[in-house]
Amino acid sequence: MEHLVSTVLFWPILWLMAGLAILLLGGHLLVPATVSLARHLRLPPQLIALLLVAGGTSAPELLVSAEAALSGSPAIAISNVAGSNMANMLLVLGLGAVLAPIATHEAVSRRDMLVMAGFTTLVFGFFMLTGSLPAFGAGLLLVLFVLYIGWVLKSDSAIEAEPDSPLRPAQSATLLLVAVVSLIIGADLMVDGAVDLARQAGISEAVIGMSIVAIGTSLPELAAVLASLLHRQSDLALANVIGSNIFNLAGVLGIAGLLAPLPAGPELTEFGLPAVAAITLLLGGYVLTGKPIGRKSGLVFIGLYLMFLFWTYVG
Repeated sequence: MEHLVSTVLFWPILWLMAGLAILLLGGHLLVPATVSLARHLRLPPQLIALLLVAGGTSAPELLVSAEAALSGSPAIAISNVAGSNMANMLLVLGLGAVLAPIATHEAVSRRDMLVMAGFTTLVFGFFMLTGSLPAFGAGLLLVLFVLYIGWVLKSDSAIEAEPDSPLRPAQSATLLLVAVVSLIIGADLMVDGAVDLARQAGISEAVIGMSIVAIGTSLPELAAVLASLLHRQSDLALANVIGSNIFNLAGVLGIAGLLAPLPAGPELTEFGLPAVAAITLLLGGYVLTGKPIGRKSGLVFIGLYLMFLFWTYVG
Protein backbone atom coordinates (compact mmCIF):
# COMPACT_ATOMS: atom_id res chain seq x y z
CA MET A 1 0.00 0.00 0.00
CA GLU A 2 2.81 2.43 0.88
CA HIS A 3 4.47 1.64 -2.46
CA LEU A 4 1.18 2.36 -4.28
CA VAL A 5 0.74 5.69 -2.48
CA SER A 6 4.30 6.73 -3.23
CA THR A 7 3.85 5.82 -6.91
CA VAL A 8 0.59 7.75 -7.13
CA LEU A 9 2.21 10.84 -5.59
CA PHE A 10 5.44 10.59 -7.58
CA TRP A 11 4.13 11.83 -10.92
CA PRO A 12 2.17 14.86 -9.63
CA ILE A 13 5.20 15.95 -7.62
CA LEU A 14 7.44 15.42 -10.65
CA TRP A 15 5.14 17.61 -12.77
CA LEU A 16 5.23 20.27 -10.09
CA MET A 17 9.03 20.29 -9.96
CA ALA A 18 9.47 20.19 -13.74
CA GLY A 19 6.91 22.96 -14.19
CA LEU A 20 8.67 25.13 -11.63
CA ALA A 21 12.03 24.69 -13.38
CA ILE A 22 10.57 25.63 -16.80
CA LEU A 23 8.69 28.54 -15.23
CA LEU A 24 11.90 29.90 -13.72
CA LEU A 25 13.64 29.61 -17.09
CA GLY A 26 10.91 31.61 -18.78
CA GLY A 27 11.03 34.29 -16.12
CA HIS A 28 14.80 34.55 -16.46
CA LEU A 29 14.56 35.19 -20.22
CA LEU A 30 11.47 37.38 -20.23
CA VAL A 31 12.64 40.85 -19.21
CA PRO A 32 15.84 41.03 -21.32
CA ALA A 33 13.85 39.85 -24.34
CA THR A 34 11.05 42.39 -23.72
CA VAL A 35 13.41 45.35 -23.32
CA SER A 36 15.51 44.32 -26.32
CA LEU A 37 12.50 43.91 -28.64
CA ALA A 38 11.06 47.23 -27.45
CA ARG A 39 14.29 49.01 -28.34
CA HIS A 40 14.36 47.52 -31.82
CA LEU A 41 10.73 48.49 -32.42
CA ARG A 42 11.36 51.92 -30.85
CA LEU A 43 8.49 51.31 -28.44
CA PRO A 44 8.37 51.65 -24.65
CA PRO A 45 8.92 48.28 -22.88
CA GLN A 46 5.63 48.82 -21.01
CA LEU A 47 3.76 48.54 -24.32
CA ILE A 48 5.41 45.21 -25.13
CA ALA A 49 4.61 43.98 -21.62
CA LEU A 50 1.01 45.21 -21.88
CA LEU A 51 0.26 43.60 -25.24
CA LEU A 52 2.63 40.74 -26.08
CA VAL A 53 3.71 39.52 -22.64
CA ALA A 54 0.33 40.00 -20.95
CA GLY A 55 -1.42 38.40 -23.91
CA GLY A 56 0.96 35.46 -23.85
CA THR A 57 0.72 34.91 -20.11
CA SER A 58 -3.09 35.01 -20.40
CA ALA A 59 -3.05 32.08 -22.81
CA PRO A 60 -3.59 29.51 -19.99
CA GLU A 61 -6.73 31.34 -18.86
CA LEU A 62 -8.01 31.40 -22.44
CA LEU A 63 -7.41 27.68 -22.97
CA VAL A 64 -8.99 26.71 -19.63
CA SER A 65 -12.07 28.93 -20.04
CA ALA A 66 -12.64 28.01 -23.70
CA GLU A 67 -12.40 24.30 -22.93
CA ALA A 68 -14.73 24.72 -19.96
CA ALA A 69 -17.31 26.59 -22.06
CA LEU A 70 -17.24 23.96 -24.82
CA SER A 71 -17.46 21.08 -22.34
CA GLY A 72 -20.56 22.47 -20.64
CA SER A 73 -18.87 23.81 -17.49
CA PRO A 74 -19.51 27.57 -17.73
CA ALA A 75 -18.97 28.11 -14.01
CA ILE A 76 -15.36 26.98 -14.37
CA ALA A 77 -14.85 29.36 -17.30
CA ILE A 78 -16.10 32.34 -15.27
CA SER A 79 -14.54 31.34 -11.95
CA ASN A 80 -11.19 30.80 -13.65
CA VAL A 81 -11.16 34.41 -14.88
CA ALA A 82 -12.45 35.79 -11.58
CA GLY A 83 -9.99 33.73 -9.55
CA SER A 84 -7.10 34.50 -11.90
CA ASN A 85 -7.71 38.26 -11.74
CA MET A 86 -7.86 38.08 -7.96
CA ALA A 87 -4.59 36.13 -7.91
CA ASN A 88 -2.99 38.67 -10.26
CA MET A 89 -4.00 41.70 -8.21
CA LEU A 90 -3.47 40.31 -4.72
CA LEU A 91 -1.08 37.36 -4.82
CA VAL A 92 1.14 38.35 -7.76
CA LEU A 93 1.42 42.04 -6.90
CA GLY A 94 1.55 41.24 -3.17
CA LEU A 95 4.48 38.83 -3.50
CA GLY A 96 6.16 41.23 -5.90
CA ALA A 97 5.78 44.19 -3.54
CA VAL A 98 7.34 42.19 -0.70
CA LEU A 99 10.37 41.76 -2.95
CA ALA A 100 10.56 45.41 -4.12
CA PRO A 101 8.21 48.44 -4.22
CA ILE A 102 6.01 48.55 -7.33
CA ALA A 103 5.76 52.01 -8.92
CA THR A 104 2.27 53.14 -9.97
CA HIS A 105 2.85 56.74 -11.06
CA GLU A 106 3.18 56.15 -14.82
CA ALA A 107 0.50 57.86 -16.93
CA VAL A 108 0.19 54.69 -19.01
CA SER A 109 -0.59 52.71 -15.86
CA ARG A 110 -3.36 55.13 -14.89
CA ARG A 111 -4.88 54.95 -18.37
CA ASP A 112 -4.89 51.17 -18.47
CA MET A 113 -6.11 50.93 -14.87
CA LEU A 114 -9.18 52.94 -15.91
CA VAL A 115 -9.68 50.62 -18.88
CA MET A 116 -9.43 47.58 -16.62
CA ALA A 117 -11.95 49.12 -14.22
CA GLY A 118 -14.27 49.81 -17.16
CA PHE A 119 -14.15 46.21 -18.39
CA THR A 120 -14.64 44.97 -14.82
CA THR A 121 -17.74 47.17 -14.47
CA LEU A 122 -19.11 45.98 -17.80
CA VAL A 123 -18.63 42.28 -17.01
CA PHE A 124 -19.95 42.75 -13.47
CA GLY A 125 -23.01 44.58 -14.82
CA PHE A 126 -23.88 41.84 -17.33
CA PHE A 127 -23.67 39.07 -14.75
CA MET A 128 -25.45 40.96 -11.96
CA LEU A 129 -28.29 42.25 -14.16
CA THR A 130 -28.89 39.20 -16.37
CA GLY A 131 -27.21 36.36 -14.44
CA SER A 132 -25.12 35.47 -17.49
CA LEU A 133 -22.89 36.79 -20.25
CA PRO A 134 -25.01 36.68 -23.43
CA ALA A 135 -23.50 36.40 -26.89
CA PHE A 136 -24.18 40.11 -27.44
CA GLY A 137 -22.19 40.96 -24.31
CA ALA A 138 -19.33 38.67 -25.31
CA GLY A 139 -19.20 40.24 -28.77
CA LEU A 140 -19.24 43.73 -27.26
CA LEU A 141 -16.31 42.84 -25.02
CA LEU A 142 -14.28 41.63 -27.99
CA VAL A 143 -15.08 44.70 -30.11
CA LEU A 144 -14.09 47.05 -27.28
CA PHE A 145 -10.97 44.97 -26.69
CA VAL A 146 -9.86 45.33 -30.32
CA LEU A 147 -10.56 49.07 -30.19
CA TYR A 148 -8.53 49.33 -26.99
CA ILE A 149 -5.54 47.56 -28.56
CA GLY A 150 -5.70 49.88 -31.56
CA TRP A 151 -5.88 52.90 -29.26
CA VAL A 152 -2.87 51.73 -27.26
CA LEU A 153 -0.78 51.10 -30.38
CA LYS A 154 -1.67 54.51 -31.82
CA SER A 155 -1.10 56.49 -28.63
CA ASP A 156 2.08 54.75 -27.45
CA SER A 157 3.88 54.14 -30.74
CA ALA A 158 5.06 57.75 -30.87
CA ILE A 159 7.09 57.36 -27.66
CA GLU A 160 10.75 57.15 -28.58
CA ALA A 161 12.76 54.30 -27.14
CA GLU A 162 16.48 53.57 -27.17
CA PRO A 163 17.38 51.84 -30.44
CA ASP A 164 20.52 50.05 -29.26
CA SER A 165 20.35 46.43 -28.12
CA PRO A 166 22.90 43.63 -27.80
CA LEU A 167 20.50 41.27 -29.61
CA ARG A 168 19.29 41.37 -33.18
CA PRO A 169 15.55 41.89 -33.79
CA ALA A 170 14.96 38.25 -34.75
CA GLN A 171 16.92 37.08 -31.70
CA SER A 172 14.89 39.36 -29.41
CA ALA A 173 11.57 38.14 -30.83
CA THR A 174 12.65 34.49 -30.63
CA LEU A 175 13.85 34.90 -27.05
CA LEU A 176 10.56 36.54 -26.06
CA LEU A 177 8.60 33.70 -27.70
CA VAL A 178 10.69 31.07 -25.89
CA ALA A 179 10.20 32.92 -22.59
CA VAL A 180 6.40 33.18 -22.92
CA VAL A 181 6.02 29.57 -24.11
CA SER A 182 8.19 28.40 -21.20
CA LEU A 183 5.96 30.28 -18.77
CA ILE A 184 2.84 28.66 -20.25
CA ILE A 185 4.27 25.12 -20.34
CA GLY A 186 5.73 25.44 -16.85
CA ALA A 187 2.44 26.69 -15.44
CA ASP A 188 0.49 23.93 -17.20
CA LEU A 189 2.72 21.23 -15.70
CA MET A 190 2.38 22.76 -12.25
CA VAL A 191 -1.41 22.95 -12.56
CA ASP A 192 -1.62 19.31 -13.67
CA GLY A 193 0.44 18.21 -10.69
CA ALA A 194 -1.48 20.37 -8.20
CA VAL A 195 -4.90 19.28 -9.52
CA ASP A 196 -3.91 15.59 -9.29
CA LEU A 197 -2.78 16.06 -5.70
CA ALA A 198 -5.96 17.99 -4.83
CA ARG A 199 -8.23 15.34 -6.33
CA GLN A 200 -6.44 12.65 -4.36
CA ALA A 201 -7.12 14.75 -1.26
CA GLY A 202 -10.85 14.82 -2.09
CA ILE A 203 -11.15 18.53 -2.95
CA SER A 204 -14.13 19.41 -5.18
CA GLU A 205 -13.84 20.51 -8.82
CA ALA A 206 -15.41 23.94 -8.16
CA VAL A 207 -12.93 24.75 -5.43
CA ILE A 208 -10.06 23.47 -7.57
CA GLY A 209 -11.18 25.78 -10.40
CA MET A 210 -11.43 28.91 -8.23
CA SER A 211 -8.20 28.31 -6.34
CA ILE A 212 -5.61 25.87 -7.71
CA VAL A 213 -6.38 26.32 -11.42
CA ALA A 214 -6.75 30.09 -10.99
CA ILE A 215 -3.43 30.32 -9.15
CA GLY A 216 -1.80 28.02 -11.66
CA THR A 217 -2.94 30.08 -14.64
CA SER A 218 -1.54 33.16 -12.84
CA LEU A 219 1.90 31.59 -12.41
CA PRO A 220 3.18 33.07 -15.70
CA GLU A 221 2.16 36.53 -14.47
CA LEU A 222 3.86 35.87 -11.13
CA ALA A 223 7.07 34.79 -12.85
CA ALA A 224 6.91 37.82 -15.15
CA VAL A 225 6.36 40.24 -12.26
CA LEU A 226 9.14 38.79 -10.10
CA ALA A 227 11.52 38.80 -13.06
CA SER A 228 10.65 42.44 -13.82
CA LEU A 229 11.31 43.48 -10.22
CA LEU A 230 14.59 41.56 -10.06
CA HIS A 231 15.65 43.51 -13.16
CA ARG A 232 14.45 46.76 -11.48
CA GLN A 233 11.66 47.24 -14.04
CA SER A 234 8.67 47.75 -11.74
CA ASP A 235 6.73 49.55 -14.49
CA LEU A 236 6.80 46.32 -16.49
CA ALA A 237 5.48 44.40 -13.47
CA LEU A 238 2.36 46.52 -13.13
CA ALA A 239 1.80 46.72 -16.90
CA ASN A 240 1.84 42.92 -17.13
CA VAL A 241 -0.74 42.46 -14.37
CA ILE A 242 -3.10 45.15 -15.66
CA GLY A 243 -2.72 43.93 -19.23
CA SER A 244 -3.33 40.32 -18.22
CA ASN A 245 -6.50 41.25 -16.33
CA ILE A 246 -7.80 43.19 -19.34
CA PHE A 247 -7.07 40.20 -21.59
CA ASN A 248 -8.91 37.93 -19.14
CA LEU A 249 -11.99 40.13 -18.83
CA ALA A 250 -12.39 41.13 -22.46
CA GLY A 251 -10.52 38.55 -24.53
CA VAL A 252 -10.99 35.35 -22.52
CA LEU A 253 -14.59 35.92 -21.43
CA GLY A 254 -15.45 37.38 -24.83
CA ILE A 255 -14.22 34.31 -26.71
CA ALA A 256 -15.67 31.85 -24.16
CA GLY A 257 -19.00 33.69 -24.24
CA LEU A 258 -19.21 33.37 -28.02
CA LEU A 259 -18.43 29.64 -27.84
CA ALA A 260 -21.24 28.89 -25.37
CA PRO A 261 -23.63 30.68 -22.99
CA LEU A 262 -21.99 31.64 -19.66
CA PRO A 263 -24.54 31.65 -16.84
CA ALA A 264 -23.16 32.54 -13.40
CA GLY A 265 -24.23 30.72 -10.25
CA PRO A 266 -24.87 32.37 -6.88
CA GLU A 267 -21.37 31.61 -5.63
CA LEU A 268 -20.05 33.94 -8.34
CA THR A 269 -22.71 36.68 -8.29
CA GLU A 270 -22.83 36.80 -4.48
CA PHE A 271 -19.12 36.56 -3.74
CA GLY A 272 -16.64 35.97 -6.57
CA LEU A 273 -17.55 38.85 -8.89
CA PRO A 274 -18.18 41.43 -6.12
CA ALA A 275 -14.79 40.49 -4.64
CA VAL A 276 -13.09 41.13 -8.01
CA ALA A 277 -14.84 44.50 -8.29
CA ALA A 278 -13.82 45.51 -4.76
CA ILE A 279 -10.15 44.61 -5.25
CA THR A 280 -10.14 46.42 -8.59
CA LEU A 281 -11.24 49.55 -6.71
CA LEU A 282 -8.49 48.97 -4.14
CA LEU A 283 -5.78 48.64 -6.78
CA GLY A 284 -7.23 51.61 -8.65
CA GLY A 285 -6.77 53.72 -5.55
CA TYR A 286 -3.04 53.02 -5.59
CA VAL A 287 -2.60 53.57 -9.33
CA LEU A 288 -4.74 56.70 -9.70
CA THR A 289 -3.07 58.41 -6.72
CA GLY A 290 0.41 57.28 -7.74
CA LYS A 291 1.05 55.63 -4.39
CA PRO A 292 3.64 52.84 -4.73
CA ILE A 293 2.71 49.37 -3.57
CA GLY A 294 5.28 48.80 -0.83
CA ARG A 295 6.13 45.87 1.40
CA LYS A 296 3.40 46.56 3.99
CA SER A 297 0.78 46.90 1.27
CA GLY A 298 2.10 43.72 -0.32
CA LEU A 299 1.59 41.83 2.93
CA VAL A 300 -1.95 43.24 3.16
CA PHE A 301 -2.62 42.09 -0.41
CA ILE A 302 -1.39 38.58 0.41
CA GLY A 303 -3.53 38.53 3.55
CA LEU A 304 -6.60 39.56 1.57
CA TYR A 305 -5.91 36.81 -0.94
CA LEU A 306 -5.64 34.20 1.80
CA MET A 307 -8.98 35.43 3.16
CA PHE A 308 -10.44 35.13 -0.35
CA LEU A 309 -9.20 31.54 -0.63
CA PHE A 310 -10.51 30.69 2.84
CA TRP A 311 -13.97 32.03 1.99
CA THR A 312 -13.89 30.18 -1.33
CA TYR A 313 -13.26 26.89 0.48
CA VAL A 314 -15.72 27.36 3.38
CA GLY A 315 -18.35 29.58 1.73
